[in-house]
Amino acid sequence: MSETRPYRHDPLGLTVSVTAALLTGQPRSLLMDTAAVAATLRPPSQIFRPEGFSKPLGSVLVLFNHYSRRGVPAWWTVFVLGGALVQIGLTEPEPRWVMTAAWRHWGVFAPASRWILRRIAKTYHSFLMPPMPPAPEDAPACAATVRQVIHFARGQRCARVCLAPEGRDSGDGSLIEPPPGAGRFIWQLCRAGLTILPAGVCEEGGAWRVRFGAPFTLTAPDDLSPDERDTRVSLRVMRAMADLLPRRLRGSFVS
Repeated sequence: MSETRPYRHDPLGLTVSVTAALLTGQPRSLLMDTAAVAATLRPPSQIFRPEGFSKPLGSVLVLFNHYSRRGVPAWWTVFVLGGALVQIGLTEPEPRWVMTAAWRHWGVFAPASRWILRRIAKTYHSFLMPPMPPAPEDAPACAATVRQVIHFARGQRCARVCLAPEGRDSGDGSLIEPPPGAGRFIWQLCRAGLTILPAGVCEEGGAWRVRFGAPFTLTAPDDLSPDERDTRVSLRVMRAMADLLPRRLRGSFVS
């Protein structure tokens, strides 16, 4: 895959209608919009699912890698994964996504990114999480979002959430360690009844590729300390995603 290969946001009509919704606060379907963008890719994305996977699951936590590289920002991962979720039938009810509340790499324009991302979250009914790793002053907001997502998971008959545990770019698309607390967050969502559906998203052989793994639930001894459980859960889910990616993108999670 060429490091300079461009991707274009088509069709133009979708861009116009999404922009209007962001300005007016009109709600839209993130899955339908991402699927529309993914459908413009040439060659089309390659979607792989585990053997025997034929029906949409119930309450699901979709865990995916935060893939990006130079010239291809992480939102392309959302476009491609959203299109793949539509293809496997994970649409009703539609998952809610946990997304960053700011782009720190915007430097002095980071406050503007907060306004933009708030509009995106409102339009697509997403959860806003402070950028990772969280700054000390962001700890209360981070905890509030965690409680909000857990409350949602516990309160829905069929709750679906999409989350990238790393929460930030690695620079070269490879996996990196999730921030402290990510494992505990995932553990609480599983305790609320969500089954993990791991997904690996990357560019491979000239096309985008999404590979889903077999759904699984988490188990851990009751006598683990919170920090031990955090580490164990993080390692378990990162290895599950690493198994779905080419070896070059597995980072330190090569099994």
